Amino acid sequence: SVRYWDWAEQKEVKKLTDHTAEVNCIKFSPDGKTLASAGWDRVVILWDSETGKRLHTLEGHKEFVRDLVFSRDGKTIFSSGKDGVIRQWDTA
Repeated sequence: SVRYWDWAEQKEVKKLTDHTAEVNCIKFSPDGKTLASAGWDRVVILWDSETGKRLHTLEGHKEFVRDLVFSRDGKTIFSSGKDGVIRQWDTA
């Protein structure tokens, strides 16, 4: 799962639980409105960072996802997997 913490209050404020295996990578879009998470379940999930609502689930990797990178304008995200493939996704 992905957890949002309020460090000043020392408490969890939101938990995103749609992944079915360990999450090992999270990235915010350049404007901060979208959060991407990925990991051992081989999917990339895009979330509304304010509400925690799942926006999209991006499937296609044959092995776990190692890393994520947003384009500067936030319209594209790249994912790299242990399968040796880099995928390019339209965030819309």
